[in-house]
Amino acid sequence: AFALPQGWIGVTRPEQERASRGHLLSVRAQRLDGGASLQAVVDGGSRGRRYGDTLRDLGSLDDIAQGLVSNELFNDDDAKSAGVVSAEQLPAAGPAEYYVVRYQVGAKPAIAKLAVLQQRLYCLRVRAAKPAAVSFFE
Repeated sequence: AFALPQGWIGVTRPEQERASRGHLLSVRAQRLDGGASLQAVVDGGSRGRRYGDTLRDLGSLDDIAQGLVSNELFNDDDAKSAGVVSAEQLPAAGPAEYYVVRYQVGAKPAIAKLAVLQQRLYCLRVRAAKPAAVSFFE
């Protein structure tokens, strides 16, 4: 089962974490106070997708950041705007370096962390449920 930090509750039942047709693992959760939601996805491997061995194989930081924002805007019927606040590549925290993208969808701040390792994409996206300061996730 996917372990969540204190103050968070799983929306995806443990037996459904690996049931996604599109991902090896897909988990959704929300803060107990309803203030934010998250999605953690592991993709690739046996599903036939290959992401390479490093972040460079995934694409440039700018392209990934813009793609995330475009996808969020497309999937949020209430959002009238979205934009990247910051994007950075961080050194390995364990076996792989990763991208961190901070962005806003409407007035709701969000953050995504992405890593590529052994042909798999690891992505964690967290988004505030209501308008908040950009520093919401600091």
